[in-house]
Amino acid sequence: MARWHGLTWMVSTDHGGPNHGELNHARAWPDVVAARRAVPGLMLFYGMEFDVPGGEHASLILSIGAAERRALRGIERGYGKRDAFPEDAARGTNPRMIEALRYLAAFAEPLRW
Repeated sequence: MARWHGLTWMVSTDHGGPNHGELNHARAWPDVVAARRAVPGLMLFYGMEFDVPGGEHASLILSIGAAERRALRGIERGYGKRDAFPEDAARGTNPRMIEALRYLAAFAEPLRW
């Protein structure tokens, strides 16, 4: 459908829920890889709808590269407000969000076009 609409790139994101990080890791990631192979001219980014303090959410879009699957799993499992079960109230705080940003900074790598 992206090609039909003339897109050259798109982002796949989703809101989470309890243990959603594991679902993304095990089931969504293989679909991302398959879609990239099936439509090589389309740049498909992977990410999540990340709950942030003081707002509903922010769209988190990862750089395409070797670390993206691991980075998304880590950010969702470690910091995603909805991923924790039982709930962890600390995940909705500013200090925890700063930790999450520091975690993501470790995965920074240039885009491959």
